[in-house]
Amino acid sequence: MNNININDLSQILLGISGNKLLIISGLILGLGFLLKPILKDIISIIIDKRKHNKDNNHHGEAL
Repeated sequence: MNNININDLSQILLGISGNKLLIISGLILGLGFLLKPILKDIISIIIDKRKHNKDNNHHGEAL
């Protein structure tokens, strides 16, 4: 099992310079902004399909 010491982890995080930290956070934010519309579309498609399936099920029961 991989045991990472808390001290080692904190030393790694503290060793990151400010410029690298800004670049890493910028990349993470950029990916978030790129993926947000895609995920929003995927979620809306899934919701529409579920609503459509529920509508079809209710119409079948009414007949």
